[in-house]
Amino acid sequence: MTGSQQNNKKEKKLHQKVTIAGAWVIFGRILDSSVDFIRLIIICRLFADNTVALGLFGLASLSIAVIAQFSQSGFSATLIQRKDIPEDYYDSAWSMELLRSILLFGMVFATSPLLGNFLANPETPGITGSQISNVTRAIALSSIFMGLSNIRMVKFIRALDFKKQFILHSSGRIVNSAVTISVALCHVSVWALIAGHLAGNLTNCLTSYILAPKRPRFTFNIKIYKDLWAYSKWIVFSSILVFILNQGDDLFVGKILGFSALAYYRMAYKISNLPATEISHTISRTTVPAYAALQSDLPKLKDAYLKVLCLTSFISFLIAGLIFALSTQFTITLLSSKWSPIIPAMQTLSIYGLIRSLSSIISPALRAISQHHITTRVLTLRLIIMAIIIYPLCKSHGFNGAALAVVINFMVGYPIEQYIAIKKLNASLKETLKFITIPMVSAIIMIMSISYIEYLFNYGGIIPFITLSVAGIAIYLISTVLLSLFFRYNCKAIIVEQLNTLKNAKK
Repeated sequence: MTGSQQNNKKEKKLHQKVTIAGAWVIFGRILDSSVDFIRLIIICRLFADNTVALGLFGLASLSIAVIAQFSQSGFSATLIQRKDIPEDYYDSAWSMELLRSILLFGMVFATSPLLGNFLANPETPGITGSQISNVTRAIALSSIFMGLSNIRMVKFIRALDFKKQFILHSSGRIVNSAVTISVALCHVSVWALIAGHLAGNLTNCLTSYILAPKRPRFTFNIKIYKDLWAYSKWIVFSSILVFILNQGDDLFVGKILGFSALAYYRMAYKISNLPATEISHTISRTTVPAYAALQSDLPKLKDAYLKVLCLTSFISFLIAGLIFALSTQFTITLLSSKWSPIIPAMQTLSIYGLIRSLSSIISPALRAISQHHITTRVLTLRLIIMAIIIYPLCKSHGFNGAALAVVINFMVGYPIEQYIAIKKLNASLKETLKFITIPMVSAIIMIMSISYIEYLFNYGGIIPFITLSVAGIAIYLISTVLLSLFFRYNCKAIIVEQLNTLKNAKK
């Protein structure tokens, strides 16, 4: 067998593994999304008269997440991306994560009274600093469970074996939802959310040892830590910036506008970004190891990037358009009219979810060619813009202003990052824009059509909501097909290629 044939065989095998991995991740995210969606609707109805509890849980969780984010090592991401990892690196990385989680819990436990007094808001006089402190300490227990989890689960990600990852995350998600709803049915309070949160994290920890039986051992090796940190530092810096940009607005809204406003804002965010989050999560988890395997072959990496961009654009514009067009119907029909204040924020944040999905494929590609710093610099620019505009927009438009600030800063950063990625991968600007423009036009046609149908037939209820959803999807697909005839948009061929690969790989 010649070298060329061996390379083709390896490429085909990698393509099949990525396709199967993507299928497992998509199946897992569909299940997780379904569980989250049902949980979201039930919680919205149960907590409709107690939005303060939702805001309290959200703000306390975010406060802990801030501390966790700034103390993270980034070793797990490094273990996934580096080509050759000795076995003792896993033990050292797990040891560091365990120490970090214990220190994190101790730090939160000791500083929670100060944190509670800081987060207490005059807009919500019924919530005291002592109550916030107790909630924060309880939620911080989850950091111990996460630190104890078996780090060798990342081996399955390296091998593109996402079946076990699906079992791990789905089991925790289902337990979380079941416990939360069961407790909330007995007593609607913030402790129902905490009980579900802790139960889900404990389940994930235990399941990781069932799926990856080889237990890590505690070791301390300075040389290994230095080696891991040298590679992971840019990943850490980028992830910190991403966290601040994605969660900083929540902290700002909770502190400035109060717990109820935060509950409305977070609910609008979750609903409008749930599909986008699943898309970006699916893509990043399958493309990071796949791009890592192609990092030495720039033409193949470019082709893989453009295919992923095509699929991401096609799905993201469809979902974002549906959320934007049907936000009022969805809220009134499924959540109740008490949640109607979130509608404008939902529509605004659906645009954010769209851009976030498109942006999610750029960073893995840049990491594959060792361009971590580009993402970090773009994120820094976005953070500066966010810091400048969020306060005046919140003061003038409430939590809807925070949603607008998030969209503006993303709309500035995304074109810059996309353009740099195109240049670094030697991709065609015209082809790249085509993969984005055609789904965008189809989505606009769909939104306008749904709005016109709603204007003609002003009915509410679950049947009209489902009918409009189906009609919107049909209009989007038809528009895309018609536009494809004029602009040679071959997303259909790419989708068929992925499906055929999956069928052949299963044989």
